[in-house]
Amino acid sequence: MLAASALLAAARALGWTRLAPARLLGCLFLSEPRGLTNLTLGLALEFGLGTLAFPALYAFVFHLSARADVRTGAMLGLVHGLATAFSLPLIARSGRCGRRGVMAPAGLLGWGLGPATPVLLLLAHTVYGALLGYVYAGPGL
Repeated sequence: MLAASALLAAARALGWTRLAPARLLGCLFLSEPRGLTNLTLGLALEFGLGTLAFPALYAFVFHLSARADVRTGAMLGLVHGLATAFSLPLIARSGRCGRRGVMAPAGLLGWGLGPATPVLLLLAHTVYGALLGYVYAGPGL
């Protein structure tokens, strides 16, 4: 989770995207995207999803497929990234900030947040999945 978040934060700092996952998640429940409360809630949700919920889901798929390695994790991450990219407009619109119109519309695959956003989403999730595959498989890969 840390690697994917760092990648997106670096891309935001370079001006390649305006996607801020923590603020977006905070906006699902709060109506002001720029407040400290929104950021804190969003970071807590991002941490919970990225360190508990999604790793458990990945582990379940690794277990079902009887295959856990970097390549399998990367493929799962790519699917995860595609699902995120396609659901981004819905997530952005369904949150309180989106309904009030105080956040920029994400657009299809996140294009509205910068032309590099779709590629960055896929890259970040693929790296995330590959790292989960590496950790789940253990040493000796």
